[in-house]
This record gives sequence, C-alpha cells and structure tokens, in this order.
Amino acid sequence: CAKSHSDVRESLRVFQALADEGVRASAGGAASVPLVAAACRFVEAVVSGIHEHLPQVEASSRVSAALRPEDCPSSAEAQREVAILMVRFDSAAPLVGEIGTRSRVPLSVRVQGDLRFAISLPHAQSQSALELRVDGLEMPVLEDAETARVRLKQDLGQSLNPMSAYAWWEQHRHKDFPLQHSKFHRVVESLLEQKGMKMMGTKICADSFWGYLHTTDLSVEVFEFHLDDRTRTGVAMTARMRAPKSPAESDDRAKVKDITRKMLKNNRASADKLCPSAISVGAMLAGPEVGQPGACPHVVAKLFTAARWWGRGEDAWHRHDESWLCTDKKDWLGRMVEEQGRLIWRLAEAAWSPTHATRNTVPATSPSPNGLLPILKSPSGFGLPWGSGDQPPVEQSPPAPPNHRVKKGMFARLSRRAFPRPQNIAWVTNKQWHLHPQNRTRSNKSTRDHPADRCGPEGPRHLQD
Repeated sequence: CAKSHSDVRESLRVFQALADEGVRASAGGAASVPLVAAACRFVEAVVSGIHEHLPQVEASSRVSAALRPEDCPSSAEAQREVAILMVRFDSAAPLVGEIGTRSRVPLSVRVQGDLRFAISLPHAQSQSALELRVDGLEMPVLEDAETARVRLKQDLGQSLNPMSAYAWWEQHRHKDFPLQHSKFHRVVESLLEQKGMKMMGTKICADSFWGYLHTTDLSVEVFEFHLDDRTRTGVAMTARMRAPKSPAESDDRAKVKDITRKMLKNNRASADKLCPSAISVGAMLAGPEVGQPGACPHVVAKLFTAARWWGRGEDAWHRHDESWLCTDKKDWLGRMVEEQGRLIWRLAEAAWSPTHATRNTVPATSPSPNGLLPILKSPSGFGLPWGSGDQPPVEQSPPAPPNHRVKKGMFARLSRRAFPRPQNIAWVTNKQWHLHPQNRTRSNKSTRDHPADRCGPEGPRHLQD
C-alpha cells in the first residue's frame, strides 16, 4: 500500500510508524526500536531542513510499506524493506547544502530529483544492525580540494608525501586559494589554527591536511545502525559506500581511509573535542575496522540538520565566512545552552541570475523573516558572491578608550566575561553613570574608576601619591 501526502511532516510520521511496526514484527523485536528512531531522525533532518530553508520549492512525498517493482533495485532487497519514503522537490536547479565551516568537513550536500529512503530489516547473520538505504543524496567534495590535489601531483610528483604537501600548502594557500573565496581553505584553516592542533605539532597538522587533500565524494549507499554498548546512546552508525567511479577515486579512498584509521587509533579522544563532526564521519566509515564503535547518530544527524542562525565572524578571515557563526550557543563557561544544525540549504548555479549579484545578497546572520534564502553562484566552492577585487563590508566601530593595565589570570578573565565593562562608561561615587572622562567635559564631580582599573603600572593609586 502506498499513500501520498502533501505535508512532508505527516509523511515522516507515517514513515516512522510503518518502520516501527515492521521492525517489531521481525526477529529483533522491540530491541531494534532505538535503531528505527535513530534512522528516522537522520531522514527527518535532511527532508525537514530542505523544506524549512527553501519553502518556495514545492515538495511532494509518498510513503509505502508494500513495494512496487520500480521502487526496489532487486527482489532480495524488496523482501527486507519495511518502509519507504520518496520525496520529490519541484526545482529545476539542484539543491545544495553548505556545511558550517567550524564542522571542519570538506564536503557539501546535493539533492536533485527524487530522494528515496528505505528502512530494511537486518540480514539473518547480522541481527543487531538496521539498514537505511539512500538514493538521491550526494555529498561531493569541495571543488578546491580536487584542484589542490591536482596541483600537488603536478608540482611535487614522486616527492609527494604528507610533509611536502603541507609545506607546499603553506607556501601557496593564500595566493592560489584566498580565504575570501575558498571554502576548502577556510575549512582547513579552521582546524589548523586551533591551539590544540598547534600543540600536537607539525606532523599531526600535515597528516590532517593530507586527509583533507585526499577527501573524495562521500557516495553512501547504505547507512547501518547498530546496537553498541560502547556508545553513550547505545547506538552506533556506520556506512557502506558505492563502488568507486574510477581507479583514481579508488586510490584516493584507500589513502584517506588509511589516514582515518591512524587518526582513530591515535587521536580519536582529542579529535572528539577539536572536530567532532569530522571524526564522526571518519568513524562512520572506518571505526569498526580499528576495533572502535561507529559514529554517534546524534552527531551525524546534527551535521545534516538545517541551521537556525549563521553569519560572518568579526575578526581576521572569519569575517569572510558566511557560515562561521553556524555553531551552538554557549555560556561564558563554555557550556552549551542552545543546540542547532550545521547545514545551510540554497539553490545551485542553475538558478543563478546576474540580478542577484549584489553586496547584500547574503544575509548577515540569519535568513529573512519569510524564510527565503539567497541563491548561491558557486555551490561547490562556496565563495562569496562578490567580485574578485571586492571585499565584504566591515562595520567600523568607534575606538575604545585607553585601558589601564589588564589583570591576568583565569579568575580575572572569567570576571571580565561575566561582567563586561562598557567601553565609554565610568563609575562615580554618587551611584550614577556618566560618560568616560575623555568623552565628556571637565566636571567637578568626584569620580573613581572601575575596580579593574584601580591598579596601574606603578601599583595601587592610593599608594602612588
């Protein structure tokens, strides 16, 4: 039986209900229900995200429990599939999802045509795994990753290795891959600029860049969900890839898998803190091969969930990155207070029009109130849609008044973050606020400075006279 729905959310609800019913009737029984929940959460993240970010794109869906010949690639798979969801987006242009730079994943997400998700019962020899077969969801590597790989092979030839490639990158990255326009450069730099990475040394940085350099399209055929007591949620997620398209892609897959295994063996604990999304993708592909659990389904689903806010940073090259603020909100102690997704959906190059090429094309922090998003000119590179000689506008803030000696130490830093001092305000003895002395006329009112400024270079002020 098949049911068509105009409401995507209703289709998702029916899809999960059918999957629950089919799994409960199988040999796994109720023990496999958490696997269904994890698989359906991933499906919901992808489908709902497109619907939320691109409401102008009409979507139609169909949920099926009994299979038709055109829905299933083989009769063997047809016997195991218990729920199918097909979603069609009415758009001539592909739908492209940009992953937030601070996720540090050198991939994008692409949907064109029909999306098909099918939940299958596990094989007889693998009762603890549930399969989610996916068609129509592509994850191509960023364009500059392929460009850099070709350039390195041409320039270094037989001497190409992780250290020589990293040295070449440090020499050419700003000239050939400017941060203003290269999403790949921003992803790499967002990892290597961290203090934790610098403390690990050049060898770890070179190996990390080597892995980024050989990243290929993530062409997943089946996501597998396993019951695993080693994970916090009791569920682990792995993936089976489609066959490589060429011998070169096969070689690159082998190289990046070898690097991934080494990273998982030696640095998974630190990578879970520095780049949890990226290491989760690696664990999804190679975790069981090194005796470790696969990826956390929550982290992977979060990577494919539509973001609710994003925008450029405020300093250095971060002000060129539209997705720099696409991250969770944290308090002054670094604790997460609000969680969000990592994907920004846009229409691709086929829908690009020169009339959109203005400086205000990209919103500063979030989508417009009606939910419409800008159209991206170059989805694979995710460069900003300004001319090559242009720079994004930078807000000019008034210079701050000169500060006295700043106290050091962890307690002083936490105090300044918890109780920030206004730049042009001073505290006076009669409990009133006045402009900073340098920004107001001379007054006879006795003032005393902020407590943080009482101690100057020569010591406490009451001892300087």
